[in-house]
Amino acid sequence: MAKQKQLQNATSEHAIVHSPSVLQKTKEIWFADGETYAKSGQYEQALAAFKCVLLLDPNNADAYVNKGTMLYYLRDYQEALIDFEQALRLQPQCGPAFYGKGCIFYQMGLRKKAFAAFEQAVYSDPTIALFHVNKGFLLWTFRQYSDA
Repeated sequence: MAKQKQLQNATSEHAIVHSPSVLQKTKEIWFADGETYAKSGQYEQALAAFKCVLLLDPNNADAYVNKGTMLYYLRDYQEALIDFEQALRLQPQCGPAFYGKGCIFYQMGLRKKAFAAFEQAVYSDPTIALFHVNKGFLLWTFRQYSDA
């Protein structure tokens, strides 16, 4: 049953991205659709929407971050890393892209790389508490309590 659902979702995503209807919406509408799908846990549909944004605007760093995040939720870590890297090429101080890389590295068991990515996220945008929390958590796991 799970395989059938995956096939339906993949077919749905393919239909959205390769449909002439991609041009019937603006990149802003596709982006909003992607956010709505993501908030409701429909990650495949959100991924398809963010791909449509990128078809219309291939230099949209936020769309690459969101696409990478959907791939992360779908546990496609290698593809997600590619999208986070592309976001950083477009916007070198993109805190959410560094954060996404940190989350992936942590899931892969690469704690030092995760820490470095979270540290870059904090440096890029020190106003986002979540970046600090994850950096502090890793310091705690490294038993560097005074730095956490």
